[in-house]
Amino acid sequence: MCWNTLREWLAGYLAARRLDLALFWRAREDLGAAHRHALSAVRLATCSLSRRDTGPRTIAAVRALTGLGDIERRRGEYPAAGDTLQYAWRLAETIDPPAPTHQAAILTQLGILAKEQGCFDEARDRYAAVGELYDAHGASPAELAMLQHNLAGLAYAQQRHATAEGHARWALSLRHASGAAATVEAAADTAVLAAALAGQQKHEQARELLLDAMAWCGAARPPQRYEIAVQAHILADVEQSMGNLSLAEDLYRHALSVKERLLGQHHPEIGVLANNLGTLLQAQGRWHEAVDCYRRALAITSHAYATGHPATTAAQDNLAKLLGRTTG
Repeated sequence: MCWNTLREWLAGYLAARRLDLALFWRAREDLGAAHRHALSAVRLATCSLSRRDTGPRTIAAVRALTGLGDIERRRGEYPAAGDTLQYAWRLAETIDPPAPTHQAAILTQLGILAKEQGCFDEARDRYAAVGELYDAHGASPAELAMLQHNLAGLAYAQQRHATAEGHARWALSLRHASGAAATVEAAADTAVLAAALAGQQKHEQARELLLDAMAWCGAARPPQRYEIAVQAHILADVEQSMGNLSLAEDLYRHALSVKERLLGQHHPEIGVLANNLGTLLQAQGRWHEAVDCYRRALAITSHAYATGHPATTAAQDNLAKLLGRTTG
């Protein structure tokens, strides 16, 4: 083995190990450590990549870039995530023979990214392309369940609650069929189903599902604090709709505290939570506190999202209406 070949093999091996470390820390909800290792994996995988490479070295680079893009999205770094994933896609298109599994992984991440940015038509197209790849080349039950989960999340974001319910139930049926009915992934499906049911005013059913999902995530090793915070946020919405305002406030503040620790003070999800907490405080007549929440939500979402994003619009409308009420 010549020196150049050995060096390339070593770089690929180290890139794979760095990516493993990134995924390890992502699973343990340390996105800072995950990001550092993913960046290192990308540097190692792409350092000597040439246009003539169309095989294993390119696949290694695509895997590293897809992992980095996912972590950047989770950190709320949307422009960086978009650039990283687009680079991964360009490389994936050069792989010979084609690698549909890696293409589907990139398209999935691009779809999630588009949904979170409020680009719902783009998200729909990305997920449709994933479905076409699965139809043509096959997919595991876990991959099919994830697609249905993502379609459920997209439908819920568009307030198509009955459609979201159908996709979430399909995802759960795939988990059950594959023996993965009591996993963190199934808990995430259950939370989306609960949100869809709550959107149809089926609050008791939603509450029961959310409590189950939170118990599963709490029993996981390590406990999935982020998922519990997501579920607590949905449950807070449910309790608020049912008039249980004190319990709803406790749940909102718990979700906010956990996400601030895991994601930072200025993550886009903090803005969404602050807005929802503001609606609760307003319902209790605590107008000055509500104004502070709306202002915080607007400051975060207007910086994180493009103009017209639903989260920014909601915060703007809530703030304007409350200020008009308090000064009128």
